[in-house]
Amino acid sequence: MKRVILLFLISAVIFSANQMVGQPQASQMKRPLLFLRCDDVQKNYCQAMLQVLSKEAPTHSIRVVSGPLVPGVTLITLTVDQRKHNRLLGTLSWDTGKGIVEYGSAYSCVSVSTATELVSYSSAYKCAEGLINRTPELRAALVRRQIE
Repeated sequence: MKRVILLFLISAVIFSANQMVGQPQASQMKRPLLFLRCDDVQKNYCQAMLQVLSKEAPTHSIRVVSGPLVPGVTLITLTVDQRKHNRLLGTLSWDTGKGIVEYGSAYSCVSVSTATELVSYSSAYKCAEGLINRTPELRAALVRRQIE
């Protein structure tokens, strides 16, 4: 009797496993792609922006890219520019796949003494948060992409 029950349970497990093959798991479901390009930006800035975007667009699959992309994908470009009064200015631009590039306001990130001075990750993260907060149009575009 125990063997019959054991065989039945094994058969049920095998049957269930066969039914699940080919069925996407929640983590494997197709998520909208979002690409981040960091133009001549210190690594800390790019990593911080990736983390902030992950919080802002949790349903997206985000990839850092460097080259040209195919039309129809969302691309966010992070640029950290010239120092003004020993401050680094960050800007975001984005194309939601329609070929129209939009630009956010510049955001004064951190104080530096030289153009090549390394910036801490925590300072870069604050800069990334500030940039996202200064670009409500981008936030709205990300929400629209989550709904589509």
